[in-house]
Amino acid sequence: LPEFQIGLGTIAARSGELLSPQVLMAVRQAVQRAPHYPESHNINGLVSEVRSDFQSAIASYRQAKFALDMMRNSKTDCRCHIADISVNLARSLCKVRVLSSALMTTKKNPYQAAERSCYFKCFMRNKFAFSVTLFTNVYGTVIL
Repeated sequence: LPEFQIGLGTIAARSGELLSPQVLMAVRQAVQRAPHYPESHNINGLVSEVRSDFQSAIASYRQAKFALDMMRNSKTDCRCHIADISVNLARSLCKVRVLSSALMTTKKNPYQAAERSCYFKCFMRNKFAFSVTLFTNVYGTVIL
């Protein structure tokens, strides 16, 4: 059942239906039933982010990273998801103006340091909206 709920959340994210109450309930149940699945926390973060609850989104993405770290210690290897979760976390941190943490989150991702430097310079010049736009243009709006 959690796999179905996670799948529903993934489909909703790709179709732009994350604001649906049914999706919200399914994703929240998936988090409760499968807290060890990084995907459930990642989708929950996307749902929170769409609802402009960035603090909850940040917490969900951090839980997803923790769950992914726990999976790394097992036989399952899911390295491909860490970049997606990190970019989602960085985007939410950027939206709540914690750009320094956002930059550190993406530090291990395969993006150039010059891009991160550009975001930081824009942010320091009080051009927050522009830096978020730059971040979104490079890293994408929704990473699953």
